[in-house]
Amino acid sequence: MGATSSRGLSVRNPEPPGKIIQITEDVAKRMTTRYGQNPASEPQGRAEAEHQRPPQAQVQQSSSQIPQHGILNVGSKGFPVVETVSAYEVRQQKDFELRKNDEFWTSKLKDLESRYIAAAFAAEGEFNKELDKLDKLVPNPKQPVCQDHTIKVAECYRQNNNQALKCSDVVREFALCVESSTQKPSAA
Repeated sequence: MGATSSRGLSVRNPEPPGKIIQITEDVAKRMTTRYGQNPASEPQGRAEAEHQRPPQAQVQQSSSQIPQHGILNVGSKGFPVVETVSAYEVRQQKDFELRKNDEFWTSKLKDLESRYIAAAFAAEGEFNKELDKLDKLVPNPKQPVCQDHTIKVAECYRQNNNQALKCSDVVREFALCVESSTQKPSAA
């Protein structure tokens, strides 16, 4: 016959949701109890209310109670979440296993990289061997014969543009040089 009134209280955190807000256990207990009522002051009324609630509500209420040795963190939506020591330890174990997994794959990656480097060096060695074989099979291109005489002939023709007969001595020397160089391989 009396109307029950409830009052909601919301607090906005100016910090990003990922930051941890630490509060004392006393503040956490006060946050979990109903506003203005001490849980110890109404033992009978509370017991009757628990019997009237569905079983799921009883589980939620018991889980919202603060454990004696809990750690308060900020959840993904920015609401405070109290983790029990066992949940905290599970999360620490998961983080440890993730770090261990990262180390394992990092070592595998380094091993694979060293094998690829060794294979690259082996391939380079094989390439150099094949290149040497190819150099032995294909003769090197011959250098032009009588290169200095060729330069002298070109220079003489440039200086005596309209008088080509003045370069006849230089051209004769060039012809003798070419003749002698072509006879050397056949004599050998």
